[in-house]
Amino acid sequence: MSAIDVIWADEKLVGIAQRLMDKGFRVNSCILHGNGIYSKPAIRIYFDEHYDIESLFHDMPPGWYTETFLGNGGSRKFTVLAEDCECDDEDLEYELVLTISNLETWLDSIDSEAAKAVLILAGYSTEPVIHTREE
Repeated sequence: MSAIDVIWADEKLVGIAQRLMDKGFRVNSCILHGNGIYSKPAIRIYFDEHYDIESLFHDMPPGWYTETFLGNGGSRKFTVLAEDCECDDEDLEYELVLTISNLETWLDSIDSEAAKAVLILAGYSTEPVIHTREE
């Protein structure tokens, strides 16, 4: 079983999860939130690390940003890549395809070996995390 087999990823976000893992990022989940707790649909990509390296996330496509998620009762930080969809319901599918495509294109422009080198030099592991279904 590979790491991608047990990472929760919405079917529309599997390509993003694979690209991020190929770059050495430790992905936890890629979630497409509905209208529930967010006023509009939102995309959240959760990592198993708190990547405190701004150079890794420069020149992201419009609308994408990073945020910090506190887990384990606030005792541990994690980085989240995020995008909040700002469109009408009838344009939602088009907006999602465009937003996901823009992030995939941006990820394709990042050299995998360079990204892994930066992560390693900053003290992060680039080995995939094998999640169990209980995590």
